[in-house]
Amino acid sequence: MLSSAENKIAKQRPVAVTVLAVLLAIYAAFLIVVFIILFANIEKVHSRLTPSNTEIFFVNVILVDPLRMILAATLSVGLWRLHIWARYGAALFAGWLLVDRILMATVFAPTVVPNALKSALSPSGIIRLVTLIVIAGYLFHPAVTNAFTNAKAPVAS
Repeated sequence: MLSSAENKIAKQRPVAVTVLAVLLAIYAAFLIVVFIILFANIEKVHSRLTPSNTEIFFVNVILVDPLRMILAATLSVGLWRLHIWARYGAALFAGWLLVDRILMATVFAPTVVPNALKSALSPSGIIRLVTLIVIAGYLFHPAVTNAFTNAKAPVAS
């Protein structure tokens, strides 16, 4: 059973914010599964490493991906509860993913993956980039801003 405060938040949470919170939770869970599979098959992973991709791989596995997983899980909970910090955090997270995709396509991947820029500029790559921009912009739409602001307003008894 939801408390009256939780019920109030659920009623005023925009549908797209709910979808974004659920997608972030799924993303965090997906990364956990990937880590489990990765560490269960570490010999196979090690055999596929080359001198040109080892450094990028380990930076991602040790630093970037765990950070993404923690941020996605934290932002998912924050968006679900309509915390204002989560709205800003989700916009920054979308910006970070946008910069990451651009850097991977233009700087890092071309040294390891041929035609990486061509792949990033494919229709699906463009859709991913536009989606991240739309998400960041949506979080600052007045109706969404009001939902987050009103969630923290005191409830009249």
